[in-house]
This record gives sequence, C-alpha cells and structure tokens, in this order.
Amino acid sequence: WWIRDTLNKGETYPPYNIGVEYTDNTNTGYFIEVAVAGLKTEDLQVEVRDKAGVNFLYIRGRHREVNDNNVKYSHKGIATRAFNLTFELGKNTEVSNVAINNGILRVDMKVVIAEEEKPKIFEIKKGD
Repeated sequence: WWIRDTLNKGETYPPYNIGVEYTDNTNTGYFIEVAVAGLKTEDLQVEVRDKAGVNFLYIRGRHREVNDNNVKYSHKGIATRAFNLTFELGKNTEVSNVAINNGILRVDMKVVIAEEEKPKIFEIKKGD
C-alpha cells in the first residue's frame, strides 16, 4: 500500500477518491481527489509531516464567512463546515503536485526509491 485512509474513521465529508494511474500497464503514480466546491486556494491547506518515521498527508479546508446582509436564503443545503482529512503515506511516497480544477482538489504522489534501496541485480558469469 502507498496511501492508507483508515485514519478518517468513516468520515464522508468532503467526498474523496484515492486512485492509481497507469501508463502502458505500469503504475506511474497515485492520487487523492477531494470535492471542494466553493473553496478557494487560500481556504485549503495540504501538508506532509513526518511523525516517528511515518509520513502523514493532511488536507484541511475551511469556508470563509461571507456576511452579506442583502441575501436571505429560503434553503441552504450546500455544506460549509470545515474539514480535516488525514492519510498515512507508504514509505518513499512523495507529493509531486497539488492543484484545484472545477471544484476538485487533486494531490498527485509518486514513489521515489533511493538508489541504495533498489534491488541489486548481478550479472551471472559462466564458469570455466
């Protein structure tokens, strides 16, 4: 696993997706998409923190209060509560891009394995 969302304990707000991207049947990265309609970039925070050798991804959002005394609602069904999502990232998983498009916040991640952690393959020579 590279992303674990068990820390959100069944939280369904805001809705989110966790996915894997493939190119030519090869895993090329991971992503989380969060529905953040109505939020601006300054209302959101994406952060990675190391806690005792484990990386956690935090996605936070907060609607800013808009006081418009000239508007009265007959129904107000769009959620405006703050949220805090936490994901545990697997070893060597790094955030590569964060962007918002059409009300969807997307956090792209990739697995970067250091040279010294990659398997070593040895050439087998013919004996005499």
